[in-house]
Amino acid sequence: MKKGFSLLAAHLGDRLGAVATVLSNRNLRRLEFAWAAFNVAEYAFVVALGVFAFDRGGPTAVGLMALIRTLPAIAAGPLLAVLTDRLPRQHMVTVSLIGRAAASVGLFFSVEGSSPIGLVYLLAAVDAAIATSFWPAHTALLPELSRSRDELAASNAVASVVENSGLLLGPLAAGLVFVAFDAAAVFAAGSGLFVLGAVLAATIVTDRQPVHPPTHRVRSELLDGLHVLRENRGPTVVIGLWTFESLLLGAIDVFTVVVAIDVLGIGDSGVGFLGAVNGAGGVIGAIAMTTFSRGNPFGRYLGWGLLLMGGGLLLAGLVPALVTVMIGFLLIGMAGGQIDIAAQTLLQRTVGEDHLGRVLGIFEGMYWGSLGIGALLAGWLVATTSIGTAIIGSGVALSVVAILARRVLRSLDTAIEVPGERIDLLSRNEIFGLLPIPTLEHLARTATTMVVESDTVIIEQGQDGDQIYVIEAGRVSVEVDGISVGTLQTGDVFGEIAPLRHLPRTATVRSTAETTLLVLDGNQFVAAVASHTSSADAANAMVTGRLAGIGRIRRGRGH
Repeated sequence: MKKGFSLLAAHLGDRLGAVATVLSNRNLRRLEFAWAAFNVAEYAFVVALGVFAFDRGGPTAVGLMALIRTLPAIAAGPLLAVLTDRLPRQHMVTVSLIGRAAASVGLFFSVEGSSPIGLVYLLAAVDAAIATSFWPAHTALLPELSRSRDELAASNAVASVVENSGLLLGPLAAGLVFVAFDAAAVFAAGSGLFVLGAVLAATIVTDRQPVHPPTHRVRSELLDGLHVLRENRGPTVVIGLWTFESLLLGAIDVFTVVVAIDVLGIGDSGVGFLGAVNGAGGVIGAIAMTTFSRGNPFGRYLGWGLLLMGGGLLLAGLVPALVTVMIGFLLIGMAGGQIDIAAQTLLQRTVGEDHLGRVLGIFEGMYWGSLGIGALLAGWLVATTSIGTAIIGSGVALSVVAILARRVLRSLDTAIEVPGERIDLLSRNEIFGLLPIPTLEHLARTATTMVVESDTVIIEQGQDGDQIYVIEAGRVSVEVDGISVGTLQTGDVFGEIAPLRHLPRTATVRSTAETTLLVLDGNQFVAAVASHTSSADAANAMVTGRLAGIGRIRRGRGH
């Protein structure tokens, strides 16, 4: 028993240590605080807009508000995500926050001045369209700023905790504001949070070199993101399941308003407090993922999260009492935190970095669209059947989808598995160690292993070649013009000059013992290194040093 508690304490210490490492990273810390400001304001806005619409036209108006707010976001998400891959991502985060601050001011004056409801709808739609540029940039930034696989996993967990804390604090704050004020006060406070987040985001520094495709055509880049999904089953499955969950989240926004006001009779403030219970569950779920998840079965975590959310909906629908509804919404929130971490991590690890922003943007558009459709369908179901039937039907549908996807998600876990020793081997070299974790994992996953006997020529001077070699075990000698100039051993890299400088092989490399090599594709290597200043500088320094050494040898021999 004591041993079990000791192991649990040690595991908790390791996980909490990983979170502390994230917060000690200056750039990650500022990004997550900006994310916190974004989410607290966003979820307070959901409550304020829902109450405003309900007061004007009941459940159907709540669904209509959600749909009008999300329609422009469907197109804006993929379009703005093109810029996420072409521009510094921290700039996209900053601009998104500034834009939302301006929209919030407009909403404040519109509601405070009793402007026509059409103007409020329009400003809500503009605000949502601007908001779509934030999450893809934020999520694509996390791998850039993380320094290890553990730190990336912890970063995703912290991001989910922050988001679900916003889901807790935003509605709670809105509920408290409604005790003495109205929706206009929520929009005023939100604008201040957006400005604070923009100030923090503006100080983030990264060495990523933005991608500038030669065509500079938005249409071709959008199609490029779709091509990535068409050619890769894993990310497509993840986005499909995440989108279905988003459809249910849109419905839950409507269910929250109707259950609080019509079923439980706890009024406008109750909408905020019930949403806060959902947010508390999200925080618990994210912390649980951070603390107890072992290994990398994120596909299975995604499936379990979908089942848990379905169970929470069924409980809230079957037993519509205050306690059971609160437990159901708590379970829904816990599932949401688990789903977000699992799906986000899977996309970061299965999509190439240069395309990550566009793929995330495609999901962002689908997310907002599914929220609106889910809210509209929920409003229609409640109006034509009953709130209980609508909630129970949603829970059954989500549970069935989770069960059907179980086998595919397990195969996805197997497909993304990367031997830890490969990552460790590459990380020892400065060129690879400075790369973002998903990029490093991709290189390790696509590399092949080659074993050669002693006295085998691996590359020959003067020949063409674009493969990069990393020595896993063994030893090789390097020869220039037939003269041995040195030896390389475990962890050393060779063959990088030809693909980086577009030259024939500058030396002959021969094994002097049985040697195991990790072989990397030269084109992938160059693309990965060139897109990150620190890694590119390290690679160029290595190449320059080796070419200078060859030059000195030849000058010393009179060549």
